[in-house]
Amino acid sequence: MLGDVELEQVQRIESEEDQVLTRHEIPALEGDFLQRLGRRGSRVLFSGVLTGPESGAGLQMLREKFHAAEPVPFAADITTATQVDEVLIEELAVREVAGRPERFEYAVAVREFTEPPAVASEEAAAAEPSPVDSQVNEEAEGLADEQVEEIAAGVGTLRVRVVSSVEGADTSHLAVLVEGTGAEGESRTFLLDEEVAGVYSKEGLPSGEYLVRAVRS
Repeated sequence: MLGDVELEQVQRIESEEDQVLTRHEIPALEGDFLQRLGRRGSRVLFSGVLTGPESGAGLQMLREKFHAAEPVPFAADITTATQVDEVLIEELAVREVAGRPERFEYAVAVREFTEPPAVASEEAAAAEPSPVDSQVNEEAEGLADEQVEEIAAGVGTLRVRVVSSVEGADTSHLAVLVEGTGAEGESRTFLLDEEVAGVYSKEGLPSGEYLVRAVRS
């Protein structure tokens, strides 16, 4: 059975199956390592004849299924072991023999059909983000806007963290001395003596080259 068409006079049927293997060459190893990547869809080829008053209608149904390129149910004794339930018609050939009315010879090749993975629907893709996602997006947009404005104005934020090579050393008595020259050539020297979570910062600093060093406050 191929869809709704019963093929009563099948004269030959064959099944083709093969594995997909990738060969990897490994240095200092005799032979190669073969990686199995699954199998290709089974292919079934069969041929036979259609006879009788209904043969033309049966061929027409086969042609419609072939041109539709849609999966159709398939049942045959040879496919029991391969567990082929639905197929796509890959090839269809028909021959009418002169002098033999209502008799057609046919050859069909079908390929096992595998349902493709589900794709997220447009409704799911357009679903409203969660409150947490919305908050994160708003904060990210705000930070991006601030960075764009700073870049346009040629300024930025300097952040310095003081780390001691001595484990457990107290750095609370230290400050950060900043010396440098801005992009326009002006000299700048200032002291950062207030920290937040161990970080000294200066906002609105013009772009340039600056040297920072820790000093006693």
